[in-house]
Amino acid sequence: YAQAGGGFMRLSLTDPGCAQEIKIKGGSQQISQLLVERLGKEQVQLETPVQKIVQNDDGLYDFNFV
Repeated sequence: YAQAGGGFMRLSLTDPGCAQEIKIKGGSQQISQLLVERLGKEQVQLETPVQKIVQNDDGLYDFNFV
């Protein structure tokens, strides 16, 4: 995660436009909760560790859960 984001120092910056500057009113947990509401519990697995994520040639993702 840190490497993909440009390193730990880059991720910890609070300069304008950096990810750390952005806040979500009500907290970020509501993103996953709204996904469950809109897509259904069968399509979204909360509190489930992911072992592997692979992007296919068609741009879709396959997930392997632990």
